[in-house]
Amino acid sequence: RICKLRETDGPVVILGETGTGKELAANGLHGKRTGPFIAVNCAEIGVTASLARSELFGHMKGSITGADKDKKGVFEAAENGTVFLDELHCLPKEVQSSLLRALQERSVTRIGATNSIPIKVRLVTASKIEHVNNNDQILPDLYYRISQNVVEILPLRDRKEDIAELVEVFAARWRSEQNCEKRI
Repeated sequence: RICKLRETDGPVVILGETGTGKELAANGLHGKRTGPFIAVNCAEIGVTASLARSELFGHMKGSITGADKDKKGVFEAAENGTVFLDELHCLPKEVQSSLLRALQERSVTRIGATNSIPIKVRLVTASKIEHVNNNDQILPDLYYRISQNVVEILPLRDRKEDIAELVEVFAARWRSEQNCEKRI
């Protein structure tokens, strides 16, 4: 499914437990885009709405406390690339509303600015299933907008057939790092 979605431009929601490789899958979805892949953990930026907005959409000098110069947000910085928002449910609701507007308008407005900046980025988000099923955590309108494509990554305990291949990948990496020929 990820291989098929790699060539599309629509948003993707990745669902899975902690440690299942959601960011690795998001990076795989980035594909051959010419812009950067920028990963943001929303749990780390969502302390206040203004800090989260600044991180995502940027700000103008003097618009918020500590803004001593203009700053691009990740959506501007990822032009022609991919923005991966992990733990989407941690974003404050008012920032989720701003994100929804940015997706609808395909533009962002830095804090303190009056003009909007067109953006061309792919949005990939990730969360645990229980957070998506709880309408109190992700705005329903936002989820409707971003859930055109949903990928669920099962935990390894439910994909036992993948263990042998993963062991070989990690063993090959170890052999390369250790300059060793031992095999498993």
